Order: sequence, then structure tokens, then C-alpha cells
Amino acid sequence: MSQGSPSPTQGCLSPTGAAVPRRDPGDALVARCAALLTPSLQPLRSICLALACLVAVAGPLTHGAAAHAPHDVIKTIALSPDFANDQTIFAFVQYTERTLFARSVDGGLSWREFGNPMSFHLVESFSFSPDFANDDTAFAATFSGGVYKTTDGGDTWTATNTGLTSLTVFDIQTSPGFASNQLVVAATEQGSFRSTDGGATWNAANTGLVETALTQVTFSGDGTALYTGSDVMHRSTDGGLTWEARSPLPAPMTSLMTSPLDPTGQTVVTAFGRQGGGVFLSTDGGLLFNASLTGLTDLRVNDAYIAVDGRAFASTSEDGCFVATDVTGPWSASLVGLEVLSPLTGNHYFQAVTTADFATDDTVYLASYEGLYISDDAGASWRQQETYTQDINRLLTVSPDFANDGTVFVGNYGGGVFSGRPPGLLGANTAPHPGTSTVATSAENTAGAGVTALGSVNPGSGVSPVPAPGANDADIVWREHGTGITLFSSLITLSPDYASDGTLFYGYTGLYRSTDRGLSWETLTKPGTIDVVRALGLSPDFASDGTVFLGSFGEGTYKSLDGADNWIQLTGGLPADVRSTFMLCSPDFSADQTVFMSTREDGMWRSTDGGTNWTLVGLESQDVRALVLSPAFASDDTAFAGTVGSGLFRTTDGGDTWLSVNTGIAPPGEAIVVEGVAPSPDFASDGIVFVSTLSHGVFKSTDSGSTWTPSGNGLPVEASRMIAVSPEFPNDQTLFHTTHDWIWRSRDGGGSWHKLPGTLRVDDRHQSVQYSGDWGFLGFDDGGGVDSTCVCPPVPNVGRRRELVVDAEDPGSLGAGIASHTAAALLNAGSTGGTSVERTRRSAGSGSLRAAGFGAQDLDPVTPAYTYEPEDGGIAPLVILELNYGPGIHRSDSAGDVMEFRFFGDSISWIAVRDAESGRAAIEIDDVPVATVDLFSPATRYQERVFTQQFESAGWHTIRITNTGSAHPLAGDIKLFSDGFRFTF
Repeated sequence: MSQGSPSPTQGCLSPTGAAVPRRDPGDALVARCAALLTPSLQPLRSICLALACLVAVAGPLTHGAAAHAPHDVIKTIALSPDFANDQTIFAFVQYTERTLFARSVDGGLSWREFGNPMSFHLVESFSFSPDFANDDTAFAATFSGGVYKTTDGGDTWTATNTGLTSLTVFDIQTSPGFASNQLVVAATEQGSFRSTDGGATWNAANTGLVETALTQVTFSGDGTALYTGSDVMHRSTDGGLTWEARSPLPAPMTSLMTSPLDPTGQTVVTAFGRQGGGVFLSTDGGLLFNASLTGLTDLRVNDAYIAVDGRAFASTSEDGCFVATDVTGPWSASLVGLEVLSPLTGNHYFQAVTTADFATDDTVYLASYEGLYISDDAGASWRQQETYTQDINRLLTVSPDFANDGTVFVGNYGGGVFSGRPPGLLGANTAPHPGTSTVATSAENTAGAGVTALGSVNPGSGVSPVPAPGANDADIVWREHGTGITLFSSLITLSPDYASDGTLFYGYTGLYRSTDRGLSWETLTKPGTIDVVRALGLSPDFASDGTVFLGSFGEGTYKSLDGADNWIQLTGGLPADVRSTFMLCSPDFSADQTVFMSTREDGMWRSTDGGTNWTLVGLESQDVRALVLSPAFASDDTAFAGTVGSGLFRTTDGGDTWLSVNTGIAPPGEAIVVEGVAPSPDFASDGIVFVSTLSHGVFKSTDSGSTWTPSGNGLPVEASRMIAVSPEFPNDQTLFHTTHDWIWRSRDGGGSWHKLPGTLRVDDRHQSVQYSGDWGFLGFDDGGGVDSTCVCPPVPNVGRRRELVVDAEDPGSLGAGIASHTAAALLNAGSTGGTSVERTRRSAGSGSLRAAGFGAQDLDPVTPAYTYEPEDGGIAPLVILELNYGPGIHRSDSAGDVMEFRFFGDSISWIAVRDAESGRAAIEIDDVPVATVDLFSPATRYQERVFTQQFESAGWHTIRITNTGSAHPLAGDIKLFSDGFRFTF
């Protein structure tokens, strides 16, 4: 487990609004090992990994994976005590291999990502001041960094650990009387600590404790009682100065709170996570506990929570969230709206939290491995809410011909690839972002499909290059390059001769090549058995030698001599399971044949014979997330490597030795995550290089990286990502930088930064998109679409049930009796994402389609086998189904179906599917009919912008899409397939 992996921590709120962590003891062991993996303690790495394996025997470990798209594993959430007015939520979230603190001030509709201001320590719980509305104060308990405090509502956090002898803090609670007594109590690995000055100083308070390693602490509503413990419940009636042991417990607590209906704290509820045991309740202040199990089908309860009106919630490892009218039960499963469980963990639902006004608003938040869910009907049904958009920025590169084409490329996690350039430089083969056209249509319109604007007909010949209103050369017009490729980007690499050959490569689960600047893509064959392409490096003489190097995540390293058409595996000295992050050729590759490959904790590797033989040259323990060679590498032997946790390293001897160069970036010993490094093209003479860090911001060096000064005037510090310089930097002083969800530009060498015009994608599942009529959801692969011949209607996920039944005469429908999470989907042949299946042919006739082993989340999961079992012989058509965890589309089957989306922006695009079964849709903007869109196409086309409307200025607008019930004469049906919206602002 890498240092950046989050601990499987959960939490719930006490009556004071503070969060109580939910921690599995096995996960604590793994996280503790992860915390040891510093450069000075690497000899312990093998011991930690062995311990992790032992824990895995008890249950699969949580790790970053495609739980949903975009995936955001929510470990800990807490609601402000003044939530009704400020709508504030704190969350500790795992985003694509990173852990970040996020805050919402609109009840979870939108989020601001702050990197990890707790110095990359794992947050166990949050605790708000009861007077948060006035003092903006909150605390965070971290696994290895002690206590952090904010006094500005979460904008900034400061460690406040004076007096703490243990920095492993599992839980923290503010007193209900905090405004006057400034009392805070922390449960740590070395006992209880209390502060009476708002966390400025701490004193041990262990008198009466019979155990010292504490996992939970909570106050009663009136502050007269205080509870703590792990295997034993303890009570204090003097604010935590002294303790009395009350009752031994069957397992270490992962959940503890007092009932808000009993302010004196006699009613106490607890749970024990994956240790099992269900929910335990005491009504005598922790002297005696009784189990509350009736109706619970999963006794691995991570969180037991009581709302202000007494209704109770239990978040379980796998069987969803359970609800009860009170904590004594009986419990009933609340599954409607919960998506398919990822097979990558056995621990899914961490924490249920209700608002302070739950008695009237029925609002519940559920934190899970699959993301954040919200219910506004007391848990009867759930809707998934993104904590970030699909436009999280992962890639950034500038055209080698920037002086002439002004182009910058950006890749998103789930949003695709975009190129941007000033509208004054738009050329014939670089059409602008479709948002600049009033009505956009598919370029493929041979059968007469397209958009009919009211009063005119668009011939469907493409998008006219009309600049957006108010655009000028100081701004950028964005063009999307998503059609035909998967949208979850891992890399985008431009040919060194891009100016003449227009060639670029794109990779993730697929590998693609474009020779027309991204207007169209060719699917290439990945070498070997590679699942995900992680690194791609082109020779500087690519135009003549066709040399490409490819790295994977433990599935081999390869080289091509014909532009990526054919591959040769490289094995000379390389481990077979090396995990690549970057591959770079020397600028003088034709002469020195030097190639570097950085890895995730597998060391830095170098070849000096064109990849035939490789040598390990250091950084064995580092997770390298940025690698760049000096433009003058042939003469100065200089390169930079940016890491997770250890900051920036530099070599000046061609990679033989690597030295830390972090002076000025952060205080010594503070964790630094480097996201990007960009040297000036004249680095050899001006010594200028830029570095972007996840939580500290952007820095500039003028002495070749020896010292650094901030270069972030105008930039937000939080969630800084990639940085790139113009090839003409000495003349134009231009840089580009991406934060978590935005793109910035500097034209004065990093002295100041300007936020570029934005484009935002909203998925069809986003809660702001409303449906009425006969709409259903269909799960798809990772964004590129599937070439399916038959798509079944939406079906419920069966959770832990082992059988699906589909009526043979109507394979699009499901039989009865299936426990439901909610709309997942089964697809016909062709999909590559999601759960692998065994495909079986049986004889024909009436019968049923069964999925044996479906949804099992056991330690040894059963592979689903979908079989058609007829009753009366014959040969059945082959039916292949697959359940997917990725994005999807909504489908309309009937005339009059309506979809609405309200947004704030200056343009709106509808993203949909064109195929031979699609009909026509009527478009209204702000209640005014504007166009009819015909979605028929002989060939299936995914991720198409089928309609775009530009407005004179940004403002609130509503787009309404209605199934007309009509279709092109050649269309086989009137279906509509909607994939979301994109708007600019």
C-alpha cells in the first residue's frame, strides 16, 4: 500500500455535529505500515507488506480502483452543525490514487478540492465547533499527524499538537460547551488527551482507563457524559479528567455515539465494523449492552447512527444501509439507488449522516467506496452525487508548433481530450470547440440525419468556425476530441514533428493514434496482455525512425520501430512486473540511445542502448509522478523527478545519482507531492524551471532547481496539478497550469496567472438532470462506448444474491424476486469493462437466463456464468451479458419522454448516441422551441455533441429535450440515448 492510500476510516456525527471515526482494526494495521514507508524506514517495507497480506486474509483491502466513474471513494464526511443555513460538508476523499480534503457549501452539489492540507496524513474524523456559524472552527484527527485545526471554515489547516505524545489520533470531539470552555478531547493510540484552550495545548487524561489504545470518543448532548474506548467502554462525568470502566465489548469499536433523544447520555450505540457483531445498544450509560440484530443481513456494521428524531441507520460492509424507526430495530435494507458493488473491496458502506433538520427534511448522506449518496426520503432511495466532475485534469501538453498554432492539449478523467487555441489562430484542419456554433451536427450525415433549426436546415457538414461572443486572442476556444476513444485518460503524447505530421497518441484502457491533430482516431493493438497503457515515449526522430517506447503497470515494457503498429518486448534487466509512470528519450537519442523509465516505487531505470538493456539508477522507494529531461541533456546530464511525499529530485550526472532539491517549497520534513515539472527551453542558459505541487502551489527556480520561490500569484493553492511551458517561452513567457478542475495561463513567466474560459461536463446521471416518462439507465464501459447489437433495459443490481432471471421470450426484462440496489445494466456482446463473464450457449425455446454467482463479494469471488436454459430443446441464440461499473447512458423508449437540465453558462451542448435505432428529439431552451435533432446514423457513434446553443452572456438557462416519437425513414426505432451535457462559462 502506497503512502498516498487512504485508511479505511469512516465516521458519523454526534449530537454536537462532530464526526466519530469508523475504523477497522485490520485496516489500522495496514495504514500504520503505510505510514512507515518513508525513505529512512524502507527496510520495514517488506514487513509492512507481509502484515498487509495477513490483514487481507480477513477481508479484501480498499484501494483506488474504478468503483464508479468518476470514482471518488468517500471515507469520512461531517456536516456543519449549522447545516440548514451554511450547507457545509467536509469530506476526506480518495480521487484516482490521491487523497484530498474536499468541502461543499451547497449541500454536496459542488465541491472544492484542497489537496491534503493535513500534510498528506490520513484523516480519521472531523469535529466541528458547535458555534461553527460564528467561529469557523473545526478539528481533524489524523492517523500519523496528530490534530489539525481550521479557524476559517476549512480554507486552511494548522497542526496543533503541543503536548500530544501520540500523533496517531483516531477520533476527536469538541464539547457541546466549546464556545465557553474550549474543551476538546482526542482518542489516541496512547490514551485520552484533552485540551481546554481550543487545541493549542494538550494533556494526557488516562486516570481510570483500563486500556490505552482508544478508537472512539463522544460527548452526550448536554456535555455531562463523555465516553471513550476500544474493547472496553469508559465513561467520564468530569469532562474527561477521570474515567470509569463500564463494560467490555465483543470487539474494538468502529462506531460510537449517544442518542440525541437522551441528552444526558444514558443511551449509547456502538458497532464493530468488519469484526461483526451488528449493532449494540446500552440504555444505562454503558453498563449493559444488548444486540440489535433483527433484520440485519450483514452484521459487519461500520457505522450505527441515530438521527435527531430517533430514526436509526446502520452502514454495513456489503449489504447496503439499513434503516429502523429506532435503534432497537427491526432493521430493513435501504438499497434503491445504490450502484453495483466494486469487486475490489469487501468493505463498501462507511457512514450515514443526517442533517440537523432531519425530522423535517428527511435528508441523509451515505459515504461509500462507490462514492457519495444522498437521500431526501429518509433512506428509502438514494441518488449518487459526484464530489468532482468528470473533467478532473490529468494531462497537459503544449504543441511543439505553439508559435504557429497556439495549441495546448488537456486530458480529463472521464471527460476526454481537448485542444485549445486562440480563435485568431483557428485553421482549416483545427475546427473549434462545437460550443462556438449555434447548432452542431454530426459530420456523418449521409442518410440525412442532423439538426433542423427552426426555420432552417443545417446540412450536417461539420461545425462552422465561429468564435464565441466576446472571444479574442487573449482567450482560448476549446475543441473536444472524444469521439472514438475512451474518455479516462492516462497519457497524451505529441509527435516531435507534430507541425508537419499532425500525429498524437492517446492511451488508457485503449491505445489510439491520430494523424490529423485529433480530429479522428485509429485504434492500435496494445502489446502483450497489457490492460492499461501507463507510459509512452517517442524518439525525437520519430518522423524518421518510428521509435516508440511503451510502459504498463506491471504487464511488460515494449518498443516499436514502426510508429506503434508492432511491438517488441523489452526484458534486458527489467523486472517483468515493473510499474511504469513515464518513459522519456534523450533529446540526443539518435546519438546516445538513452531512455529513462520512472516507476511507482520500482526505481528509476535507464537504458543507453535504445532499450535493449536496462540499469536501475536509484529512487527505488519513490512513487514518481513527474519526469522531465533538460532540453540540453546531451551536454548537462540534468533531469528532474517529482515524487509522492518526498518532493523533487535532480540528477546532474545522467541519472547515476539523484539529490533532493526542495529548498523553498516546504519546510524540511514536510511531505511534498510533485505533480509536474517544466524547464525553460533555454534551461541551459537561464536555469529556469517550474514545479507544481499538490497542496503547496507552483514554484519557480532560476538556479536550475537548487532553490525555489512561489510563482502562484492569482492561482489557488489547492489541488494543483500539471504545468507546461511554451516552446517559445524565452520570447512569449507563456505557461499553462491545471488545478484539479481548471486551466490557467501565465504570460509573464509565472508572475501572474489568468483563469481560462471553462467547459464543464455533467453526466446524464447527475442529480441536476431530471427525467419524466419512460427513461432508463444503461451501464457502459469506461467511456468509449461499446459496439453492442442489443441493449437490454435497466435492471436492478442483485447485491449479494447469486441469481438473475431474465424471461426467455423477452430478454429485455427481468424476472421477479431479485433484491435490488438499483439501475445497473446488462449489455449484449462487445463490452470490455466491468465484470468478466463466462459465455454459454444452450438450446432454444422458452426458458430463462440465469447469472450464477452474480454479485458475490466473498473472499474467493465467483465468476458469473450467464447461461440460457430453455425448456424444450433446439439451438438458442448466443446471449452475452455483462455488468459494468463505469459510466452509462439514459435511454428513452416512448414519445413524450422529457429530460431537463438547468445550468449557469454561456453555451450548452447535448451529448448523445447516434445509431440506426435512434429517433428525433425536440429541443427547447428556456421554454422556447429551438431545434429538432435527428439521432439516426447507419453507424453507431458515441459521445457525439448532437446539439449546441450559444448565448449572448452567461446566465441561468434550462434545456428541455423531448422524444418526438418520430424517426428517420431508415431508423429502426424512436429511441433516444442521452450521455450528458457540456456547458461553458
